[in-house]
Amino acid sequence: MSHRLLLVSQAALEGAVHASTPSQWLSASEQARLAQMAEPARRAEFIACRYALRLLLAGDEGQFADWSLEAPAGQPPRLSASTGAGLHLSLSHSHGWISCALAPEPVGIDMELITRKPASAIADLAQLACTPDQREALAHIADLAQCQQRFVQLWSLKEAWFKQRGTGVDFAMLPRLACLPAPAAAVQGAAGGSAHAWAWVAETPAGQAAMVSVCTRSAVAHWALHAQSHLPLPAAQRFCIGLLGCV
Repeated sequence: MSHRLLLVSQAALEGAVHASTPSQWLSASEQARLAQMAEPARRAEFIACRYALRLLLAGDEGQFADWSLEAPAGQPPRLSASTGAGLHLSLSHSHGWISCALAPEPVGIDMELITRKPASAIADLAQLACTPDQREALAHIADLAQCQQRFVQLWSLKEAWFKQRGTGVDFAMLPRLACLPAPAAAVQGAAGGSAHAWAWVAETPAGQAAMVSVCTRSAVAHWALHAQSHLPLPAAQRFCIGLLGCV
């Protein structure tokens, strides 16, 4: 099965999700996870995300219920051993949008809708999350909107890197992660070697800028966008990501 992406608004899935009777296709572990959620909005988001993952796996609504997923506490979604040997999933959601990635190797996806922040906030976040070289490059971007977009791109790439490792964000590692644009083939001296990433700057139908990043260990030739995706993607910018020594 190829490397595939699905980018969809939660609102666009509501009708199909409701008609599908989630109690009939959610696994036991998913239903247990859902039962722990008291807030209706959080429950709706969880069910929509699980529907979107199955839609990506199946290709269409006709077979989405054939895929069984697990929801281990505190961990990302994964396929049941009986239905998804050798396949890996990643999930992200942001302000009503859901992004999913499927690959035959560990994969991480992150999606961020870009909301305006003052320059002081960007500088504070960059101090937390960026290498010295990244902070210097951001400081030389005079246009505030462009500076924020570049910072969000770095943040999104790093979050996707952590997800493909199967871990949460490690704030001690964040300022040590180098993100080198192509044609760089590797991050020299990176602990554990380099990973490969793709970043897209897209625009929602409402006109809001969105950053989408995907990370794997191998250099994938092509990411196929699911036919029901609601967010067209322009050409991707490619990166190598690696963990530097102490900075």
